[in-house]
Amino acid sequence: MGIFNFILKILKGEANLGVTPSYSFDSRRTTGGSGSGYDRVMGMSGVAPGASEEDVRRGLEADNFTPDSIDLLFASSTFRKMMNW
Repeated sequence: MGIFNFILKILKGEANLGVTPSYSFDSRRTTGGSGSGYDRVMGMSGVAPGASEEDVRRGLEADNFTPDSIDLLFASSTFRKMMNW
């Protein structure tokens, strides 16, 4: 009988059909253009901001990044800003 009562509430406009999300956005996410993903990549490279592209490339290759993915990362304006390039 529960389903019939629910349908009746829908027809009367009394049912709450709001969606409850099963996820939430991380409130700690930064808004200044540097996401935690870029921070992790910088950590994987083992270098600090201001390091040369060659040093970063060597660090990322040692962590099994492909040359194509490194090129795409270097093309990112956000990553370049974070690295002070």
